[in-house]
Amino acid sequence: MDRVYRLETFGRIGFAAHGVVYLLVGWFAMRSALGVGVPTDTKGALHSLVGGPFGWAMLGAMALGLLCYGLFRMVEAVLDLNDIGSDARGLVMRSARIVSAVIHIGLAIYAAALAIGLTMSGGDMKGWTAWLMRQPYGPWMVMAVGAVVFGVALGQAKAAWTANFMDDLAISGESHGTAKTVGRAGYAARAIVLTLVAVFLVSAGWNTDPSQAGGLAEALRELQKQPSGPWLLGVVAVGLLMFGLSSFVEAAHRRITDENVIDRLRAQATGN
Repeated sequence: MDRVYRLETFGRIGFAAHGVVYLLVGWFAMRSALGVGVPTDTKGALHSLVGGPFGWAMLGAMALGLLCYGLFRMVEAVLDLNDIGSDARGLVMRSARIVSAVIHIGLAIYAAALAIGLTMSGGDMKGWTAWLMRQPYGPWMVMAVGAVVFGVALGQAKAAWTANFMDDLAISGESHGTAKTVGRAGYAARAIVLTLVAVFLVSAGWNTDPSQAGGLAEALRELQKQPSGPWLLGVVAVGLLMFGLSSFVEAAHRRITDENVIDRLRAQATGN
């Protein structure tokens, strides 16, 4: 069962690195809500480590952790580690995890480049939107991506409402209630910012204007512009901090694989 243990190790390291990124994003959002600095996205969070104490070492560790997360998500989707299935719903969920894998492997490469002193440019939401819009049926494709992002946002909102993420955690006692509360706050915050990202993308496609697209940082800045913006941003910042903490809970307590999958991998390992 070495294969299963390696998968669990990759997954737990990856969830921990994922948690660090969102703690940084939430921290910068909170500072901005208090009138200090501006919100940032995941790349900005990683870039903030440059020049800090042991910055290169921290970035190297983050690169390794995010690579583990990306590879775990890829294997999770391909091998169906959680026994989601291959029906329409299952294929959509597994495809979303492949997209997550690609994004986080890209973040790992970005962190590694920063660790060795390289500067990587491009790859922001507006740049990708402009490239996609130049393709055949580009505006429609951009709006389709926006619709997919909105679907993910709905999934995050459902997780916040039903706390179905607790089904994947091996945790009990008083810690169970705490983990549920923290996770709900985190998923709710993610649902809000992803909904705004979806609106940006649909608007960009509808108006054939890639400058209207935006990612996480733009979503947080848009919240800040609203009436009572600092308070609204502060609430979402707390949620993002909670999302980071919930990733640490997953690193420690998540059931990495379904029992049926473990039996399947065991059979493959033994040749039965």
